[in-house]
Amino acid sequence: MHDATINPGNSGGPLVDKDGKVVGINYAGNQSGQYFAIGADLAKAKVTQLKSGNIDSLGLNGDAFILEDGSLSGIWLYSVKSGSPADKAGLKGGDIITTIESFVLATDGTMKDYCDILQSHVATDASGSRCIVTRR
Repeated sequence: MHDATINPGNSGGPLVDKDGKVVGINYAGNQSGQYFAIGADLAKAKVTQLKSGNIDSLGLNGDAFILEDGSLSGIWLYSVKSGSPADKAGLKGGDIITTIESFVLATDGTMKDYCDILQSHVATDASGSRCIVTRR
């Protein structure tokens, strides 16, 4: 978490220190003044992995949201890739993932908790993580 303002469209841009050194890659912000970046060391490792073409994906495309009154938050899925692990689990575009492993998602309006949970597992992990999906 950092205090440099991130505006819509800034995700993927560099987070730099006072000397212009890249210290992270911005990935989320919200109206509450919370801003998040992936540390440069983790980002470099992911870039290396991406360049190798050896990266796993759940196959979903979504965004964090929270209702104005705070009564519902989660990850709203825009789409799910056919044949992906998410598709095989029965997820569909329009679904809302509200919890994973008993953690309520996006209570701060960001993807942070969701990303942290996913990054704590590897593709071959058979932990049986549970998620609760709301269909609208």
